[in-house]
Amino acid sequence: MSRRCELTGIAVQTGNKVSHSNIKTRTRFLPNLVQVTLISESLERAVRLRVSAAALRSVEHRGGLDNFLLKARDGELSEGAAALKREIVKKQAEADEAAWIKAKAQLESEWSSFETEVKKYVETFGKQIEQQQATFKVQAAAQVKAWHEAADKFQIAA
Repeated sequence: MSRRCELTGIAVQTGNKVSHSNIKTRTRFLPNLVQVTLISESLERAVRLRVSAAALRSVEHRGGLDNFLLKARDGELSEGAAALKREIVKKQAEADEAAWIKAKAQLESEWSSFETEVKKYVETFGKQIEQQQATFKVQAAAQVKAWHEAADKFQIAA
């Protein structure tokens, strides 16, 4: 097992330890690696990873393991973390597809109920128009009859 963070790729660095008298001694600077169990929300399971303390803070800052992996570049992830990222992307795509299908079904049901209401309104409105037309025809016929009677009376008087 290498001394490398599985999420950020931070590894062992080499350099010099410099004393007060400026004597340089070669040394290795090891990353602060911890074995942690992180929970993937989309996969709904726990994942054991060996990560640095800084990476653990970054995971918390980004809102969890899933968000961290989705934003991370594949080059800096270990093979296991990259495979985990692919699983998360696949699971989220399936969840998005299911959400899309559910939203589409809901919109279709709302649209059909809207169409039913519009048809009902049009039928009701059509009946009202027919009633108004019948009433108007009766009133117009009465008015025409009244005008004819008035015209006849006017011709008789003239």
